[in-house]
Amino acid sequence: MGGPIRNTLTRTQVLASSRSATLRLTRWNIARVAVPICTLGCFALGLDAFELSTVLALPLIATLVFAYRFDFTNAWVAFTIPWLIVLLFSTLDISEFSRIVAPETVGIVMLGLVVGLILIPPSRPTVMGFDPFKVNRTAFGALFGVFVGFTVLNIALAGFVPLLQAVSTGDSGYSDFGLRGLYGLYNAFANAFGITAFYLWQRDGKQLYRNAFWMVVVVFILFVTRQNLVSLAVECFAIHNLCVRRSPRWLLVGGAAAALVAFALLGDLRISGGDGIAELAQIRANLLWLPHSIMWLYSYSYFNILNLDNVATTFVQPALDGLSLTQLIPSFLRPEGNLNDADLIEVAAFNVTSYASPVFRDLGYIGIAAVVGLFALLTRTCLLIAQRRNYFLALTAYAVLFFCFAFSFFVNFWFYLPVIFQLVFLCLFSRVIRIRTPRRKSAYRQARNTRFDTPVSDIR
Repeated sequence: MGGPIRNTLTRTQVLASSRSATLRLTRWNIARVAVPICTLGCFALGLDAFELSTVLALPLIATLVFAYRFDFTNAWVAFTIPWLIVLLFSTLDISEFSRIVAPETVGIVMLGLVVGLILIPPSRPTVMGFDPFKVNRTAFGALFGVFVGFTVLNIALAGFVPLLQAVSTGDSGYSDFGLRGLYGLYNAFANAFGITAFYLWQRDGKQLYRNAFWMVVVVFILFVTRQNLVSLAVECFAIHNLCVRRSPRWLLVGGAAAALVAFALLGDLRISGGDGIAELAQIRANLLWLPHSIMWLYSYSYFNILNLDNVATTFVQPALDGLSLTQLIPSFLRPEGNLNDADLIEVAAFNVTSYASPVFRDLGYIGIAAVVGLFALLTRTCLLIAQRRNYFLALTAYAVLFFCFAFSFFVNFWFYLPVIFQLVFLCLFSRVIRIRTPRRKSAYRQARNTRFDTPVSDIR
């Protein structure tokens, strides 16, 4: 913190980095031809879902290792690793619910991964630094005031604070907190403001930005908005690794393992009686020795693909009713309709639908390719602009899209307004808090704007 990070590389290091980047791009170009061909070949051979998941995992892993070098800040890497885990768990007979899914289900997953692979290139391994624009602190303070005002308004309308109510009554009531429609807008604003404050804090190290960021975190905790806490943490992770310093892989793996253990502990606390997750997921008796963290990971991976399989086998033809697109409409204006049909959910406790279920139900394979392709292109554009210009808007927008790709296995955050609407607020913030320096007029423009009767000696 305390100013932009400047890379002081020797000529040898620059040449080595350039050769490494060229090699990665060459491998990526090979992979984005080889993986689609391999995928089409496997389906042409008529392999079942078990064989498809096993065989196609190999080129995906090879691409992650050799083309992307397991760069955890790359959107395609963040997109692929969770889905790879989902595919691998689908081949394991761990639960009484275990069954072989349809090959079409594996095809839906692979289609999204292949489209993302074709469009999202490997990232630079170097730190980008920060956008050195001057901040309008008055405008930032006004945004801070808007955040505080909306926070107080939500508390006043609800009449309680979810965390405090949970402590006093045992029921947080978070699902009833906030005004419908307004609360989602507030979450998007608060999340965008949080990553803006984090970016400026990491760049300038000033107390104002630090306090604003931590206030957003505290409010999210008080409001028991777990999704906002996760999205804010992931987006800040992307910003820190791209602008400040790259975290070592061992730290990332250790952090992911710790988060998984914490998630399992919180999940166990929410299940009362019985054998907890083992009973809920009906883990086979000979596998009850597995750690609960693995059981939870398996459950949210395997039942994910079972729910997708139910959609794939039920909607052979797309519904074409636009129901998936209605999620882009504010809740108080949204027409009636239920994307999470109970008949399509394998186990009610594990109702994860991923981005693929609603999109495939509505638009079929074309919809999967179009949605992933659209946001992959937007992500690629933001990444390239951020790499070339260190532009604040491009980098923070990339962080938001990175989160959407990373958690696409959980829900369609691309169509989830409290997350994706951050992009609108970030566009607004980038214009409001930036002090624009006037450009010097060129000699041509100055001469063109000069009156014809102006003495030559006065033209400068």
